Amino acid sequence: MKLLLDENLSQPATKALRELVERTREPAEIQHLLDVCPSGILDPQWLPKFQEQTNPWLIITADAGKRCGGDRLPRICKDLGIRHVLLSGKLHQRRQFDKIRALFAVWPDLKLANASSAGSRYKLQQAGDTFILKAA
Repeated sequence: MKLLLDENLSQPATKALRELVERTREPAEIQHLLDVCPSGILDPQWLPKFQEQTNPWLIITADAGKRCGGDRLPRICKDLGIRHVLLSGKLHQRRQFDKIRALFAVWPDLKLANASSAGSRYKLQQAGDTFILKAA
């Protein structure tokens, strides 16, 4: 599985998730966008770099593209056939620790999402004390 966390999640949180997953011996490659692309790069510029069909990336973001205008990340992902997970607005407002905890809590579902059809979109949200990843 290959996960790419964008700037909506922090680099230290991404590193913590990577280290946690390494301890489980799960085969996964986890990167932060700023580790592989310069800061400030626009979505239409960086997303095509992760349009890899044989070993796909799953993009993790809170960017639903509703405010800033221009090309919306979810639309670009769908057009390019990139699987992606959108954090709910409420989850995005939580601490970085909670976001990483949510990702780890739905790990088996993330593996299924990573193997889903090209362009699939999922939403990660909190329901009471649990986290749910569902097709969106």
